Amino acid sequence: MITKEYLKSVLPHSLQWGTAKISKKSYLDGQKDAPHSFEAGSAIVMLVPYGGQKTGELARYAQYFDYHEAVGGMLDELVERLKGDFEHANFKGYCDVSPFDEVGLAQKAGLGVRGKNSLLINSEFGSYFFICEIVTDEEVELTGAADECACDGCESCVHACPAFALENGLQKEKCLSFISQKRGGLTAIEEAALRVTRTVWGCDICQECCGANASKDIKPHEVLSFAPPLPNLREIERMSDEGFLKECGGRVFTYKGKEVIKRNISILENVKNNGNI
Repeated sequence: MITKEYLKSVLPHSLQWGTAKISKKSYLDGQKDAPHSFEAGSAIVMLVPYGGQKTGELARYAQYFDYHEAVGGMLDELVERLKGDFEHANFKGYCDVSPFDEVGLAQKAGLGVRGKNSLLINSEFGSYFFICEIVTDEEVELTGAADECACDGCESCVHACPAFALENGLQKEKCLSFISQKRGGLTAIEEAALRVTRTVWGCDICQECCGANASKDIKPHEVLSFAPPLPNLREIERMSDEGFLKECGGRVFTYKGKEVIKRNISILENVKNNGNI
């Protein structure tokens, strides 16, 4: 059995963690087959803080080099440690690209509650963190009850969203973060939403207004590192696809190719050049 005392000794102290039993409800809707090859019964769920300050037109999390790689590397090291200490057991790490409802699993592990903006709200980190988990077929000692006081249900996020994406639960297609990451052309309404909110990638509006994030000075976890500022539109236009990957490689938006980020910067720069802002 993996005890809480053992986990305290091996998990980084700069993150929060909890444990939970995995059930069929832990998986995302429509997820039929888990990518791990064993029957996972328990999860070690972790919150990796990124904090930071809002600067420019990128969401806070996008100001770092890709967290999938940074947090993934940390998970790989932890999995190897666990495999060495529990040789008969299987382990698999996930971060974002996961078969699980990560917010629901974290809530079950006692790490917070699901806010009106659909994000996990934690009393110490607010909502500026990445959720990751290591699942296993080894029995794990369970942590305590949920952090129920993290969200007071004030609905500030619902009223602050300029796209009205939270009025009846999260409507993903209206979310500015979702719109900013879509490939292809945008509708006039979608372009206007990015233009008015000065959005190039991602959106923090429903987090910036959240009382759980107020007056918090959250330091980014040591596995995260800031990326350099974005090139301007003319620089990106001159780049080949290979040049874009060389210049912007390792950023969370790179996997979409240069056309998405180029389109979004163009929407904002065209307005600036026309003198309308």
